Amino acid sequence: MAERYAQWAKYYDMMGSDELTQREMGFFEWAFETYGLGKDTMILDATCGTGRHVFPLLEKGYSVVANDLSPDMLGIAKEKAKRKGMKVVFTNHDMRELTFKNEFDAVMTINSAFNYMMTDEDASRALGCFFKALKDGGMLILDVQNFLDIYEDFKKVIEKQIEADGIKIKRKSTHSVEDRVKCIFRHQEDDTIIIGNRTEHVNEVHLLRMFNYHELKRLILGARFGKIMCFGSFDDREEAKKNAERLIFVAIK
Repeated sequence: MAERYAQWAKYYDMMGSDELTQREMGFFEWAFETYGLGKDTMILDATCGTGRHVFPLLEKGYSVVANDLSPDMLGIAKEKAKRKGMKVVFTNHDMRELTFKNEFDAVMTINSAFNYMMTDEDASRALGCFFKALKDGGMLILDVQNFLDIYEDFKKVIEKQIEADGIKIKRKSTHSVEDRVKCIFRHQEDDTIIIGNRTEHVNEVHLLRMFNYHELKRLILGARFGKIMCFGSFDDREEAKKNAERLIFVAIK
């Protein structure tokens, strides 16, 4: 998995938005407050990427350990920490091989990173590591794409263009559902990156498991979590009923 982001890491932040990060942060803070976690909360961002949530959480006063499988993504996050003058503990581990024990009040994995857990065994190993990393009463926030939501408007090819800081990215994304392996979503990115007179091409293929609500809840329960809730978007403050954009599980140890 780590090699999938080797080329793309330095452009990754262009695909996000401050507006989305603010919505996610609002949900995190609401969840922490609602379920009894204060500003002294110790958080493990198990799939931190380039640190999109790490630095806003630190600015809010939370303590954060930032982990990711990709050395390239972590490299970008470390550069940000240096520029911001923030001291951050970074670790480079597969989420299935985390060794923390009873250290965190909250563990989070956001933006579909968990969709790379292709088998029940993979998912259960990762969830077991999250459970062990949490203190009693600690919270897991696990966010994945709800693929059932995109079926009605399924698009095989999506093209878009993004421009920022003198860099232009032309992206063509091709999607299909693998017929040889049940419920695997194939996402292929073909990017043309234009920087002045220089052009780069990036091609990546991402195979993502299409978890549904019932199987992911079963796996979380199997990891011994107690109270489990599921929200349909980062704007929601009540559990999802139907037509959920995402599956955002909040589970308490």
